[in-house]
Amino acid sequence: MNLPDSWDPSPISQCFFRTFHTGRIDSCLQGLFWICGHRGYTWASPHSRGTCYLGLILPGVRVTQELPPGKRRNKRAKDLSELSDVAANGETYGRALFPAYGAGSNHVDILKLTDILLNFMEESNAATQSILTELTEVRQNSIQNRLALDYVLASTGGVCALIGTECCTHVTDQTLNITGHLNNIYKLTDKLRDIQHEGLSDTHFWSWLPGSTWIKQLLGNGLLILVTVVICIVFFCCMIHCFPICCQTCGSCLPILHPRSTPIYRPPASEIQSTPIEM
Repeated sequence: MNLPDSWDPSPISQCFFRTFHTGRIDSCLQGLFWICGHRGYTWASPHSRGTCYLGLILPGVRVTQELPPGKRRNKRAKDLSELSDVAANGETYGRALFPAYGAGSNHVDILKLTDILLNFMEESNAATQSILTELTEVRQNSIQNRLALDYVLASTGGVCALIGTECCTHVTDQTLNITGHLNNIYKLTDKLRDIQHEGLSDTHFWSWLPGSTWIKQLLGNGLLILVTVVICIVFFCCMIHCFPICCQTCGSCLPILHPRSTPIYRPPASEIQSTPIEM
């Protein structure tokens, strides 16, 4: 069969011509296969039996050309921690040289960190609560849309009949779990706020006493004053008894100074002239 040189058939015409020439029935469309039962073929034999149809063959997974963003760990711009810079400044050495100043500064820093942590926990709780509310609404909306689609596509077998094995029929409700975690965070926030106002030592030391918080605080302040007075009395008593002993010890250690003796001139007896005493 001779064809003219200027004849440029379309791909579909070429497919039909190839089918007529070879006796094989091709799909005539790029990417489509003959699906007969549970098998797919690039061409079908004219002697085959059964029902076949054209369709796409796709794997059960999705293949992406690029990785999703946000999963890779970028290199840090600074290897050393910022705490090393804080530890190298002059204030740290000042706190080490003066313990009283260091203890007070550390207490102020702890209070600042407590405030920052409280603000962070409150903001996290608010954000998580907002996300939980939004997810609950999205879950309810998706279930309603799914029910509507099932009603519309009931004649064709529903949504899963069209989607196949990747059909999702259940959305897990994590409302109770998230709410439980939020309640735990609220409890930790209350404990941290109590520590911020009362301190760790007072809270644990007077927790066994009955009554309200101001009674425990009053007892704690009274005990502190009593201990301070007792220590001062003991100190003064020790000073009264030890001061004379210390003075005697210091006096015994000092050298004894004797007065310097000066010689007295006495003339000899021959030079002494007796003078008569007139009566």
